[in-house]
Amino acid sequence: MLDRPSLDLIDPAVHGITFDDLLAIVMRRWVVVVLAALAAAVPVALIGMSGGRTYEATAMMSAGPSKIGDTTGGINTASFRPFIVNNGLARKVIDTFKLGDEPHKLTPQRFLRDRLTVTEIRNTNLMQLAVRMPDPKLAADVVNAVATGAIELAASVSAQEAVRARDLIGHQLSESKQRFIAADTALLNAKRDTQIELARADVDALLGERRGVTALLIKIESERAKLERARQELKSRQAIDTVRRTLDSDPTLTEAARSTRPPGAPVLGLEMKSEEMNPVYQEIDKEIAASQANLASLEKQRSQIVDVRKLNAPTLEKLTALYQKESMLARLQLERDSVQKTYSDLATQFEAARLRIAARSGELQLIDAAIPPENPVARGLLTRTIAAAAIGGALGALLVLVLHFRRGRRARA
Repeated sequence: MLDRPSLDLIDPAVHGITFDDLLAIVMRRWVVVVLAALAAAVPVALIGMSGGRTYEATAMMSAGPSKIGDTTGGINTASFRPFIVNNGLARKVIDTFKLGDEPHKLTPQRFLRDRLTVTEIRNTNLMQLAVRMPDPKLAADVVNAVATGAIELAASVSAQEAVRARDLIGHQLSESKQRFIAADTALLNAKRDTQIELARADVDALLGERRGVTALLIKIESERAKLERARQELKSRQAIDTVRRTLDSDPTLTEAARSTRPPGAPVLGLEMKSEEMNPVYQEIDKEIAASQANLASLEKQRSQIVDVRKLNAPTLEKLTALYQKESMLARLQLERDSVQKTYSDLATQFEAARLRIAARSGELQLIDAAIPPENPVARGLLTRTIAAAAIGGALGALLVLVLHFRRGRRARA
């Protein structure tokens, strides 16, 4: 076995190298390692000690579903994060508290990156907002302003969705309402002008009279037949009847006849004739007069119905006018019903859209406002200094090893 050369002449490719060899090389130059660690740790410590104290104020918010609609489903808090981590909201907070001026000189991007922290608490609908500021009261005011602004922004977005739905469907709804009002007004005016109920009553009365025309004609023909029979009966009778009576039937007449005849002349068998009005003839004549008067009245009625009112015409003008009015009203009623259905459907869609937006829009709530913190945030100076020293020492050890092996290569050459 070859003897290993000294550390200054060792060749890692030939002799190999162990951790003990590396440690020995580094320990021979420990001063360099210590100086490198100090060079890294001292600036970090000085910077940490020179910086001012920082206070962190926290607020707790909840993201809940809308109170309208189905609330059984869960809520995703991540969907509310853009309302909080929002450049517009950050600009508003910076302008309100003048954080863009000295000594803060914050921009919306720096504020969201360096000063605001949003933590979603797992398996809950809670979110914790934290803001770090040099002043405890300022930190509390800023984080509360961010929470309030996020709530207002979420409500504003929901309201804008409702406005868009209102503008989209509301314009059509307004036009449909105007058409419905116009159609309804036209129908009411037509009903008022046509007075359809009165027209129907007139036509019903005319039709009733028209149905009575046949009965009237039958009465006229019957009266004519009756009159003709009476006239025929009247022709067969005499207006004056001659009555023959024997004188012996009346003692007074018998005595009168004896006084006028010679004495001893017989009076038995003598007759007396008298003329009298025929009562049957008179009764028939009265019936004829009454029948003629009745027939004249019936004829006048027929003339009024047929000639003047023309109820026996194939087409009645009033009935035709009624059909025209009813057709016009039916058309206007159909137009009005159609427009009303369209308006009703649009109104239902409008309300349904508003409810869907309200049901879909969640709600942000501030359940625990921030108060000024009593203690500053731990700066972690010791941890950062130790980490810097470790990194510096590691870099120093690496530098020692690199320089050592370079010198060894030169010596072997």
